Amino acid sequence: MNMKKSFRIFAVTLVIAVVVTVAGAVVVRHHNVKSGDMYEVFTNGINIGEPLYTYEIFENIDISEFPELTGDNYVMYQLNEFNTIETEFEHCTVEMNAGTQKDFLTIAMSCKEEFRDSVKLCTAVKDGNLYIQNKCEGAVPTSKETIKIIIMIPDDYKGGYFIKGENSDITVTDAESAMNMEMSLHKCSVNVENLSAPNVTADMSGTQADFKNITSKDGFSIGAVSSNIKLSDITAQYSKALVSSTTLDVQNLLGSFNYESDISTLYLKCSEVSGNINLQSKKGAVNVTLPKNANISLRHNEKWSLFKNSTGIEESEKNNKDLQHILETNVEFTIVRLDEK
Repeated sequence: MNMKKSFRIFAVTLVIAVVVTVAGAVVVRHHNVKSGDMYEVFTNGINIGEPLYTYEIFENIDISEFPELTGDNYVMYQLNEFNTIETEFEHCTVEMNAGTQKDFLTIAMSCKEEFRDSVKLCTAVKDGNLYIQNKCEGAVPTSKETIKIIIMIPDDYKGGYFIKGENSDITVTDAESAMNMEMSLHKCSVNVENLSAPNVTADMSGTQADFKNITSKDGFSIGAVSSNIKLSDITAQYSKALVSSTTLDVQNLLGSFNYESDISTLYLKCSEVSGNINLQSKKGAVNVTLPKNANISLRHNEKWSLFKNSTGIEESEKNNKDLQHILETNVEFTIVRLDEK
């Protein structure tokens, strides 16, 4: 049995234990099943299957033959030279901030003395893309602070972003784009704050992520496995999350929200409801806090799960013209709790 499958079986066992412990002798909705019956099902086995979301690590782009390739530790580019920033970071700390040099983007890298001969910063512009890469050609630093990269981006830049990182700490602040932002992150820590773009997409594995004050004209999408993610003050026409073995904490989200998960935990706290909420979970936990007298109706379906509604929200199998939005949950081997504040 491989390690991935062993981990998933262990995680499922924990979820089962929690469900049974909390449910006790409570009858599970739609199935008239007691905890003893649940044990029998668990004993007969659960089909674990493949994880709902699988991360595919990005492929490095070979820019060694690109024209005007630089290997300097400090470089400047005029904004009219490119329309998209594409990065590949590894084993480093990165800051992407608002710059003070009008019409110029600056990139600077520093590292500790013992790594100066084995760490390189490579940049190049081709087909409208500015490529920024750091390479560790010798021993890999044990601390991400050994290599530090600072990218200063002027307010005038409204182009796209494709940020790829592995084993790195990445901070992105005060970015406004007329194009899309994409992220692919493996074993990283990422903080994104004050971002505006038509579409924002982030795929990650083994990553600690914090997104604050994000505005997306169209959609905000997260895909994650074995990660811990916080989202706060998100404004988008729609937001969606597809996660496996992940904890997702969402606060103050405006727009519709679609969540699909396995072996994961969701904390969703809404100060107001401005879109439909659809939550699907297998072998996990869903915790939702809504404002009192929220303009929303409830639909839910459970299989081998516990559902507790501590709100005044009424169930409705049909659309109610007087209610603007719908909260719908569809879960399996999951604890669902609805509260209001």
